Amino acid sequence: MKREQRRSYRLNLDLPATFQIFDVEMKPARASIQDVSAVGICFLTKTEVKPGQKITLRVTLPGKEAVAVHGTAVWCKQKVLYDVTEYRLGVKIDDPIKGDEGKFVKFYANKFMEHYRYKK
Repeated sequence: MKREQRRSYRLNLDLPATFQIFDVEMKPARASIQDVSAVGICFLTKTEVKPGQKITLRVTLPGKEAVAVHGTAVWCKQKVLYDVTEYRLGVKIDDPIKGDEGKFVKFYANKFMEHYRYKK
């Protein structure tokens, strides 16, 4: 049996986002956030990203506040359904307490507490 490697609880969320890869000339690519934790984000996209690449993910939080989260791709899995290719991407947040990253982690913490209170 595979051992769970996550260090923090994952919260399923569906948030639209865009991202760009550092040092790659590209237009912002669309992404759909699947789940988040205090240290990472998982999202779907049609753009392949290689593990180790640095990205900036722009997320519009509920309430319309936009934040930019800087991270590093940890894994990227290709998913083909019919003739559509998508990639599921795991990103580690580089510094979860500075700038917009701190706002994103605060958003996650609030959602986590709502979820926890609701489960009781």
